Amino acid sequence: MLHKVKPSPYLSLAPALTLILVMLGASLLYAIAESLGFISVIGQSDVSFRAYRAALAADSEFWVSLVFSLWVSVTATFLASIFALLVAVW
Repeated sequence: MLHKVKPSPYLSLAPALTLILVMLGASLLYAIAESLGFISVIGQSDVSFRAYRAALAADSEFWVSLVFSLWVSVTATFLASIFALLVAVW
């Protein structure tokens, strides 16, 4: 007696997932290329880190924003953990 092999339900998702991953990957690669200065639409093809150097410079607002973001995330995580602990104990 032969057993009928059922195709995996994930196999039917493969075409849609492939399309989504290809589009996401292409968009990500294009964004990285543009952030490095390669913009083929206007003919700019020199790759540089000027924008990253300017953003990460010691006098930029990036560091103030980063410290504030870290402070907010650590504080929120700490308060949520305390609240969750109190709810679990109660």
